Amino acid sequence: MVSAVAISPTSVKISWVQPSQTYGQMITGYTVDQVINGNFISIDDTSSDVTSYTVPNLITNKTYSFSVTAVLSGGSQTNPSPTVSVMPTRTSSAPNSGQTPSQPPTPQQNQALPDPPTGINATLISASTAKISWIAPSNNGKLPITGFKIESKVGVQGAWNTVISNTGVQMSFIKSGLESGTTYYYRVSSINNVGTSQPSSEVFVTTQQTANPTPIPPPPPVLQHSQGMIPVFNTTSTIAYDITGGQILGIGVNPGTFSLNINLKSDNPGTVSVTIPRDMVDSKKRDGTDDTFIVTSNGMISEFNETKTGAYRILSISFPAHTDKISIYGTTAVPEFPIALIAFLVAFIPVIMLSRRIVK
Repeated sequence: MVSAVAISPTSVKISWVQPSQTYGQMITGYTVDQVINGNFISIDDTSSDVTSYTVPNLITNKTYSFSVTAVLSGGSQTNPSPTVSVMPTRTSSAPNSGQTPSQPPTPQQNQALPDPPTGINATLISASTAKISWIAPSNNGKLPITGFKIESKVGVQGAWNTVISNTGVQMSFIKSGLESGTTYYYRVSSINNVGTSQPSSEVFVTTQQTANPTPIPPPPPVLQHSQGMIPVFNTTSTIAYDITGGQILGIGVNPGTFSLNINLKSDNPGTVSVTIPRDMVDSKKRDGTDDTFIVTSNGMISEFNETKTGAYRILSISFPAHTDKISIYGTTAVPEFPIALIAFLVAFIPVIMLSRRIVK
């Protein structure tokens, strides 16, 4: 560890402790460097038994930075110590014996560890993806670098979290899944077989805020519509119809149930209007006055509106989507059908009338 203290208005004293890791070599001396804008400029060399150095002729009220490197017997040297800074002032003087230096020493990194990467850069390559890149340090701690650790945090006050513990020897990394309108900070550390270096300087990217698009409602369905005249099965007659929301496939009279049956195809709810001649299908009470039709859609009772004339009963019927059959039940049905069926139908008239009362 290295410390520096101003001992006069124009001089400072740099002190250090012998490093614990010397790779099995002897320390032959130390090099004292002044650090200016990241550049190390040698001031002097000392012998191995010297652990302090006084730098004279400095300018009062100017900050100076220094670093110390141990020179080893094999001709190599340790990593430079962390930089220490000090400013001599008009009141600076040598500290009393036992006085603590004005600036506490900075812990020194294990010299066998690599330096942090340099040239850290983070760039958005899409709205939610960032690319982090770096340059391997020139000082690898005398051992090959085996990978890099990437950490990130959200916002200035966020906590650092490991993005990936070891990228391998590649020197870039793609991080996807970033949230919009968020600032992400990144830093990278070097790794060798001894351990992990101090983190690099921080870089950040900010993703753009994206507004949630307003959902566009689907267009309303285009309902089918047709009208005209259609022949009625079991008769020689035709009736008028008007349908929206479906297609009429056929209409027929069922004399057995006194009903008019409409077969249709519908993907949407709709309405159908039919003009029914009274002499085809009608609904009468015993006294001859009009009774109400019963109308079903796929067997379920349906709502309808009715308009009456002397010769016709006009029904406007609402039906749900996917209806394929509408039945209109009355009390009389007079289709034109073969004479041979008359006797057969007469035999069932009492049963049909009973069914009609039950339905009511």
